[in-house]
Amino acid sequence: MIILITGASHTGKTLLAQKLLEKYKYPYCSMDHVKMGLIRAGLVDADPCDPDEVVTAAVWPVIREMIKTAVENAQNLIVEGCYVPADWKREFAPEYLENIRLICLVMTGDYIRTHFEDILRNASVIEKRITDGDFDLPMALKDNERYFSLFKENADRLLVIQNDYETDVNRFLNQFERERIKMLFVCYPRCTTCQRAQKWLDSHGVAYEFRNIKEANPTEAELREWHARSGLPLKRFFNTSGLQYKALNLKDRLPSMSEDAQLELLASDGMLVKRPILISDKFVLVGFKEEEYKECCGIEEA
Repeated sequence: MIILITGASHTGKTLLAQKLLEKYKYPYCSMDHVKMGLIRAGLVDADPCDPDEVVTAAVWPVIREMIKTAVENAQNLIVEGCYVPADWKREFAPEYLENIRLICLVMTGDYIRTHFEDILRNASVIEKRITDGDFDLPMALKDNERYFSLFKENADRLLVIQNDYETDVNRFLNQFERERIKMLFVCYPRCTTCQRAQKWLDSHGVAYEFRNIKEANPTEAELREWHARSGLPLKRFFNTSGLQYKALNLKDRLPSMSEDAQLELLASDGMLVKRPILISDKFVLVGFKEEEYKECCGIEEA
């Protein structure tokens, strides 16, 4: 995954990049470092004090191709800086875009007016700013308003700081984690347990791909992988209360069946498979227990 962070000046882009680096261990690239490297090497006709539009024209093509290379190599990368054009998506084919998440940071006018001294005081919390004297309240208000206008439709996530900075950022990070985990929710829509599980996922903002088990039964290969990753006995994958389970007298037959035969049987009919099944790259949950869902999905409730 490529996490692309942009936003207005002094909104904490570098701090967010640092938090994501520590959380996911992804490599981190600063657009400012790329900018200064290009300028100091004499490779672009630009000056550090040029307007953002001028610097973007020089820096963004390099950043864009770095991102494409990382996607092609199946590498993770965090890229942070203000030099992202508003129409950035048009420069990437769909196969690239599905691997990129753009986060735009902005602060509300009320937050800036109330906390402007704090914003200035924390300007160098991650990096030492060499020049900051021309940054004032009117500039901060204008810059944040501009980024909100430019990226409200073009960012995957708009991180709006409006109450308490740490609270807003941490809430965002928790939500981002839930969305980052690729989950598959396999269920039977008429099953009341599946309905309760889906309602829980939706009410807690957990992103998932929906799959009707009756229309798209798990394959033998999928079941074999899920079983291995779940750490559960294979019998737990059988819908022991279902009509098919009883009609086939599986209570008596299963103990003498090989694992391969059981998996083949499960793959033959979705109504034999216990549901719901929630699958991510970190866990496989069979059935619905709220505490399990809460723990595995990273939900913290008061």
